[in-house]
Amino acid sequence: MESTIKSGPAQSGAFSAECSALTGVEAIANAVPIFRQPRVKRAQHTELMVGLLLGAMLAGLSLLIRRHHVVPRGGVTLLAQLTAGAFGTGWAYYASASSSLSCWASPRTPASAAFRS
Repeated sequence: MESTIKSGPAQSGAFSAECSALTGVEAIANAVPIFRQPRVKRAQHTELMVGLLLGAMLAGLSLLIRRHHVVPRGGVTLLAQLTAGAFGTGWAYYASASSSLSCWASPRTPASAAFRS
C-alpha cells in the first residue's frame, strides 16, 4: 500500500520542534535549581511523569484512531478528524484549536517557529 503522506525537512523540523515544546524536557532541566530538595530526585520524578503522560496520550490517540478508522486525508490532520468526530464542527471544535493558535502566536516557543515556516 502506497503512502500518501509526504515528508520533508519542513515537516520533520516542525514535528521535532513541536515534540520538544510538548515534552518540556528542557524546561524541567532548566528548572532543577527551583525544585525543593532533593532536587535531582524530584526532577527525575517529574520527567518520568511527563513521559508516562505522553505515553498515555499517544496510546489513547492510537486507540481512538484505530477504533474510529481514521485515515489520512489531504488538508486535514488525524487529530482534527478526531476532534471533529468528538465535538462536531461547531464552536467546541474551534475552541479546541486555541492551543495551536497560542503556540503560533507565542514568539518564545520552538513550536511557534515551526508553525511560521
